[in-house]
Amino acid sequence: MSIILSYVAVGQVLFNDEGLAGRNGRNPTNGSTFLEGIAFAALAIGLLCQAAITTWSLICAKNIVATWESDPLNNALACLTSPPQHPDTAGEDNFGPRLSSLISSSTNPLSSPNTPLLHQANMFQTSVSAKRVIYGLWLVFLATLVWAITIHFLTRAHGFPQNNGAGFASSLGLLNINMLAKDADPPQAVLDVLSLLFVVAFQSYLTIGLHCAELIVNVSRDEDAWRDASRLHGKGAQLSLNAVQTAFASWKTIVLFLFKASVHWMFGRSLRGGGTARTIDFYVGPLWILSALTFLLAAFGTFLAFKRPHGSQPAAYGQLQTLAALIDDWAEEGENLYWGDKGPGTKPGTRLAGTSGDKTKLGPINHECLYQFTHDRGVATSQEVRPSNGVEMAEEAQAPDTETETGESLPLINMRLPPPSLHPKYPTQ
Repeated sequence: MSIILSYVAVGQVLFNDEGLAGRNGRNPTNGSTFLEGIAFAALAIGLLCQAAITTWSLICAKNIVATWESDPLNNALACLTSPPQHPDTAGEDNFGPRLSSLISSSTNPLSSPNTPLLHQANMFQTSVSAKRVIYGLWLVFLATLVWAITIHFLTRAHGFPQNNGAGFASSLGLLNINMLAKDADPPQAVLDVLSLLFVVAFQSYLTIGLHCAELIVNVSRDEDAWRDASRLHGKGAQLSLNAVQTAFASWKTIVLFLFKASVHWMFGRSLRGGGTARTIDFYVGPLWILSALTFLLAAFGTFLAFKRPHGSQPAAYGQLQTLAALIDDWAEEGENLYWGDKGPGTKPGTRLAGTSGDKTKLGPINHECLYQFTHDRGVATSQEVRPSNGVEMAEEAQAPDTETETGESLPLINMRLPPPSLHPKYPTQ
């Protein structure tokens, strides 16, 4: 709620009485621009609430959060090298016993080896949350469109259909709505507060829609970071980027940033509350543009959700459990991470797909072979990390299987995690 209040207040800080001076619609005059004191106070309250929530979260998360990185690979590494954060998870790692369900059943090598796919399942197919977000984005567009159509026809019937010379906001029409009865005469400050709350009610659903779009963008960006590892002729997946570098290196984040700025700015141009008229004014022109922006936003989110990743590398979509199962050899400090063919697998007639910090040890995926894509973390977790002994993967593939306490057979795969000296950010304890 605090972030919604902040967005609303920013849009109302500068108040222009455009259209209020000439109420007959014949000779409108451009009024002066004022600074709205109530909006400044609301902005201060919103920022104060956000700062308080952030500080409280930092205090409560002390010695609990393993890393503040936003990169999914760094987060997976931090969870692997950190002890369990809950006392009831003794003997397990920070992921728990469940493997992510985002690996499609047709490519689940924990049950049997599989042939590599040319395209992976998209986000809409693998995540129920992604479906809800996409539906929510289109509902935001429909609500904005209905709002624009309603104000358009009400303006034709009861407002000022066209105010030529009154500026962009009211050039296509202006509708004024009285908030209180004519005989009511409360203090002006009360009217300003009620106007601000009235605007908050309209902007709440819009802010939620933008944050839903951010979820889609973040998941898609996480998948891009993981898929960089399959580019054996490129830089691979970089583990050294911080959150700011990761965000500005993604065109999807930049596009979302532009959407956020333009949508909130256009919303502020669509209606005005407070001022000397004790009313709220709706502007038809900005409302139509706002509807177009929400349509483009929903289309952008739908494109990301339905886009199928190309290549044989299994999709993870930022799921830390999936990444921990797919990555068997973490790169050392300063190295990038690569993914590809690592030679014969642990089962006859299969090959192993995995990761390495040295791309010369990897080869391209053969689509005519059966591959083991995931690696059981029960072999080496944060409590029992077996360092790399330099044995070639072909020799590792001939090692016998081990058995768990329940009698299940586990492939003896070299799950190599970096020692604390190589990754000082995530020291093992």
